[in-house]
Amino acid sequence: MLTTRRRLIAGAVAATAGYLTQRAIAAEGPLETTTVRLVQDPSSCLAPQYIAEELLQAEGFTDIRYISVPDYADDQETIASGKADFALDFACKFVAAIEAGRPLTVLSGVHIGCFELIANDTIRGIGDLRGKSVGVQSLGSSAKVFLAALCAAIGLDPVRDIRWVTDQTPSPLEQFVAGKLDAFLGFPPEPQQLRARGIGRVIVSSTIDRPWSEYYCCMLGANNDYIRRHPAATKRVLRAILKAADLCASDPARTARRIVERGVTDDYEMALRTLRDIPYGRWRDYDAEDTLRFYALRLREAGMIRSSPQKIIAAGTDWRFIDELKRELKA
Repeated sequence: MLTTRRRLIAGAVAATAGYLTQRAIAAEGPLETTTVRLVQDPSSCLAPQYIAEELLQAEGFTDIRYISVPDYADDQETIASGKADFALDFACKFVAAIEAGRPLTVLSGVHIGCFELIANDTIRGIGDLRGKSVGVQSLGSSAKVFLAALCAAIGLDPVRDIRWVTDQTPSPLEQFVAGKLDAFLGFPPEPQQLRARGIGRVIVSSTIDRPWSEYYCCMLGANNDYIRRHPAATKRVLRAILKAADLCASDPARTARRIVERGVTDDYEMALRTLRDIPYGRWRDYDAEDTLRFYALRLREAGMIRSSPQKIIAAGTDWRFIDELKRELKA
């Protein structure tokens, strides 16, 4: 009975969303382009961009492409160079890209935290990382930037005081499991995999620990030229992504199956755990500008950027689309 009721509710929500989308499309006029290219990142926490494909089709896009990047650090460069149009990525990385003058703009936050620092029993807090080895995906990854900001906030030098490990054979995750590293900082499905195996203890979780849990984690950024030339298309892409985030929250089982089908991961159970762990449905409750201000301050305190938060926000954000969509999708 409960399953049937949920399906009925989900069907009603989908039908209502489709009706509202058609009304919005009619009011907005024709698309300037029917092509959209999104950066393809293997992180399952970025599920909204993968299940958005059908929603993008409903918005009128007929050529939807996912552009692979060689490294976790390359998302912003991929959209800034025009090789892709949109990327869903960690707020800190967008701040750094804006500071560097990359031609991209942050449009909205999409979901709350997903990073977890997991350590062995010798580490009780961030301060205990001095002189220790920490595994991350790459030196330019979101995880490394996040932890570097955390360390700097308590007086640790993230360059000199920590031994960063990024070797991929074996991976940092496998090295931590084998006891060769003191800590590992990862994002889904890595923390879920470690918890399932009973390995390590969580030192910091950006999903539940303040102040990190009070701000967006991943935000949607776009190429400046695409926004300028295709404002209607830009709004429709963002709408599809945000509706996809709602689907992640309302039907995590279906979403998990979809991202497995897309080849993002082959582990359905870990994908499902990720979707249940991250509060995707709360994107309306947070402020995108506050998020960029918060992370810009953290990076400036850490000496990783020089610009003020006000300068970062003025140079690399456009909240017109999210302001409209929050009113439109408030139901």
